[in-house]
Amino acid sequence: MITQPAPPQLAAIRSDMERVLTEFLADKKRDAQAISPHYERLWQGIEYILQSGGKRIRPYMLALSYTAYASTNDYEKALPAALAVELMHNATLVHDDLIDR
Repeated sequence: MITQPAPPQLAAIRSDMERVLTEFLADKKRDAQAISPHYERLWQGIEYILQSGGKRIRPYMLALSYTAYASTNDYEKALPAALAVELMHNATLVHDDLIDR
């Protein structure tokens, strides 16, 4: 009988996802400061949108899918992809809001 590891808890994945997101945004804002204050403000706006809440269901599902197919609880390897999914999702929401005015 093949045994699968127990899935990681939502709270652990969410906490790690928030940490990775915070680090990513800090890096982007630091890089933007060197380019232009306008570019930095753009990243501040992105940070505001991303930090204003959300269930983070998409990144959680990606992390769980990774653990299921990789037969491991080491979901940390999937967090960069999970972050990309969350960024893309939020970008499409903002884009839709702009189109709808």
